[in-house]
Amino acid sequence: MPLPPIEKYIYKVVDTIYDPRSCNNEVSMDSLFRIKGYQLRLPDHEGFEVYYLEDIAGINEANKNLTSGFNGRCANFDLHFYGLLIYYQRATKTARLLPVYYNWYGESEHERHFYIDSNYRITLAEKIYSEGDFESNHPVDIMNGGCYKVRMKKTGEFEVRKFGE
Repeated sequence: MPLPPIEKYIYKVVDTIYDPRSCNNEVSMDSLFRIKGYQLRLPDHEGFEVYYLEDIAGINEANKNLTSGFNGRCANFDLHFYGLLIYYQRATKTARLLPVYYNWYGESEHERHFYIDSNYRITLAEKIYSEGDFESNHPVDIMNGGCYKVRMKKTGEFEVRKFGE
């Protein structure tokens, strides 16, 4: 389904280690997204229209939400799938993108999953899978990544708190 017109994208980096904040040559993820549609419309929150988008982003896939610059400049970053909560402010035509789901590869498999309750309390959990010792009973090493609580402030900023360490 089509979104209202967007003039500015703000991509929120939740974790500087696990988030694809940039790809090759320090290309900002803000500059790669040109989102036109969504899968699910959620109730408005704090004056923002809220949408959910999930898409396939493989370099060989037909992706409608990433600019053409993604393929040429982000070849070392293999983004497979991603899901974004889009907080849209109609007055400024600004879309604030919160990466709540992803699966990407960069020497190991990275995943993020999310839960959102009816009060818009968002919980994010990350896992990393890498090759282990194939001779052992554990050929894949599974490491817990960060766990976060996220909320949108009335100012439009995301407040992110890490927990569970």
